[in-house]
Amino acid sequence: MVYIIYLSIKFTMKKSLYFLFVLVNQFANSQHINFTYDASGNRIQRNYSIVRMANPTQAKDSSSYIESDFGIKVFPNPASEDINVFIAALKEGESAIVQLSDEQGKILSEKTQKSQQEVLRISGFKQGIYYLKIFIKGKIVSYKIVKL
Repeated sequence: MVYIIYLSIKFTMKKSLYFLFVLVNQFANSQHINFTYDASGNRIQRNYSIVRMANPTQAKDSSSYIESDFGIKVFPNPASEDINVFIAALKEGESAIVQLSDEQGKILSEKTQKSQQEVLRISGFKQGIYYLKIFIKGKIVSYKIVKL
């Protein structure tokens, strides 16, 4: 959800200008400034258009939306033996692809998950960072996995 806030203020005091500057820098994701002039060419009005996201942290990370939409949970992390992949929205007859790759992008494991919970065995891999991707209904969710 996006909120659009329009401010139209005639500035006569420097304090008002400073307050609006702070407001724009702290809350705006996008801003537009338009000026109004009188017949002599003097600037008489500033119009600020501020577009602000409802929740900027979630807007930047679409994976969190996909996780909540499909009820995806990957645990434990860090792990030494197994990783549980739980997809609550996975119905009977549906599937997701679970892919594990190393830091260089080499695919180490890929399997089709047909039930809500599957176990991915990682005990055979050396310690380090791995990336788990879940492909479900045309969407992709990525996780950084730490192998102990």
